[in-house]
Amino acid sequence: MKAEEAQQSYFMAPLKRFLTAAEFDSVFINIPELVKVHRNLMQEIHDSIVNKNDQNLYQVFINYKERLVIYGQYCSGVESAISSLDYISKTKEDVKLKLEECSKRANNGKFTLRDLLVVPMQRVLKYHLLLQELVKHTTDPMEKANLKLALDAMKDLAQYVNEVKRDNETLREIKQFQLSIENLNQPVLLFGRPQGDGEIRITTLDKHTKQERHIFLFDLAVIVCKRKGDNYEMKEIIDLQQYKIANNPTTDKENKKWSYGFYLIHIQGQNGLEFYCKTKDLKKKWLEQFEMAL
Repeated sequence: MKAEEAQQSYFMAPLKRFLTAAEFDSVFINIPELVKVHRNLMQEIHDSIVNKNDQNLYQVFINYKERLVIYGQYCSGVESAISSLDYISKTKEDVKLKLEECSKRANNGKFTLRDLLVVPMQRVLKYHLLLQELVKHTTDPMEKANLKLALDAMKDLAQYVNEVKRDNETLREIKQFQLSIENLNQPVLLFGRPQGDGEIRITTLDKHTKQERHIFLFDLAVIVCKRKGDNYEMKEIIDLQQYKIANNPTTDKENKKWSYGFYLIHIQGQNGLEFYCKTKDLKKKWLEQFEMAL
């Protein structure tokens, strides 16, 4: 039995009365819609192979490209779904016992719901790989050309799913940053995509005292913070549109921490900043990330 159907038959129905509506939706996302689309796809593939000598197999995949985009929603939420499931299992003993019972009934405990949740994402991202193999082993020129069309459609689908997944991961990261910076009074979303965060030492070019800071780098700005327990206190926001980056190779001293520096130079000649990294590798990484932002 397919993973989506196993989730629906052996886990969704029995667990419904043990979970709140919010918990249920957070774990199972859009499984009923996936089951319907996947079942129809399998029927059409079977029909193509058995009744039509797979002559229209390529067309089946092309036709289903738009319908399969619902996997984007599933794949972008599956990580949170697993986290929700883990949390619920730890905090609700009745749910934990019911999950074990469902798993035994489904497949003698061979696969848990946690295992099954990952399968739909793995499968949808493999359709193009399967078609790639078909193209490779097809000798008829017309069939090969048609299968290449199907391959392109499934490559587009995989790219779309990965982009949706990446966008959702970025939004979760931004939300986490927003919550961890205590006195930030504007939405982090305004600063574009996050490019990285970490410990660094900063000095203005007219002073020589290095201050230990944690920076959050975005496309448009750097949020400079001071660590405050598990959270951060915002000290300043640097508008990157006003700066350019320059390496400072003279500070690089092998085996000496916090000596690997680079400049942020104000484009209108105002006072700039110098950033110091703990290691040479970290400096290289930060330079690349700043260059991506700038």
